[in-house]
Amino acid sequence: MSLFDTLDGVIMSRAYGWALDDPLRKLNDNLVVASISVAVALGIGLVDLVGILVERVGGPSWLDAVAGLDLGWVGVTPASGFAVLWVWLGWRRRRPASS
Repeated sequence: MSLFDTLDGVIMSRAYGWALDDPLRKLNDNLVVASISVAVALGIGLVDLVGILVERVGGPSWLDAVAGLDLGWVGVTPASGFAVLWVWLGWRRRRPASS
């Protein structure tokens, strides 16, 4: 998990470097990254809360599947998504404009 956190930090620092080229892009990038971060944090918190509730109270069988998710992998998934997005954006920026 520490490796993925480090890679995510490196990737996001490069992405913020791209955003500094244009102030409007910086604002948009900050809003998008902040929104995604909040959504991921709420999702991980919800998975953890469901796990606690299922453990103490019980519930339908589909909640057992959510409660059984490994939170380490739940955290690696968004970091990997950021990495894929960063590679795609970098490729798109270097690609010559078609006329």
